[in-house]
Amino acid sequence: MHEMSLAMGLMGQLDELARKHHATRVRRLAIEVGAVSNCVPHLLAQAFEALKEQSPLIAQARLEIRELPVVLSCFDCGKRSELEVFRFVCPHCDSPVVNVLQGEELDLRDVELEIPEDEPEREEEIRR
Repeated sequence: MHEMSLAMGLMGQLDELARKHHATRVRRLAIEVGAVSNCVPHLLAQAFEALKEQSPLIAQARLEIRELPVVLSCFDCGKRSELEVFRFVCPHCDSPVVNVLQGEELDLRDVELEIPEDEPEREEEIRR
């Protein structure tokens, strides 16, 4: 399962962030998954749930997944379109000369950490 290796990479990123900021735990994380990112969101969520128990810093983390549609920009007519069918041509003028603006990403967007009060940085949200 490809999503298992993605979840393992995500765990490594979270562990690194938590240690860097002296966090006692990761509370929440939000990721964005594009429709053509080669990642199945529910499988990634299952893999994350299976792996998170391996790290005390991450064991209680809540994963939020935001699924992003494919958005194209047409070089010929200049219109921007959200695709409902994965046919990579402009739905307005049928031009195949398009640029994918959104839909390929797999990004860690937000991480909420719990940081002890005796640390100089109080609870904080880290945005990438």
